[in-house]
Amino acid sequence: MDGLVLQQHYDYYVSHEEELVKKYAGMYVVLSDSMEVFAFNDEDVAYDFAVKNFGIGHFLLHRCVEGSLDTVQTVNCNF
Repeated sequence: MDGLVLQQHYDYYVSHEEELVKKYAGMYVVLSDSMEVFAFNDEDVAYDFAVKNFGIGHFLLHRCVEGSLDTVQTVNCNF
């Protein structure tokens, strides 16, 4: 995922955090490149779904809890 796309995902999450937390509190959300939101109770299931449907580098996976932006991690995969 290039830095611009990652920044777009992050910016979307930041600007929608309050509504996302209300709707998906404690769940793992996947944001696709088109900013569709998919929510899961299990992180592994969310990751597998995102990789299968969007491919590595084309989604953001984040646990949806208030104040969680302090712990955002970035992972870059180069194949």
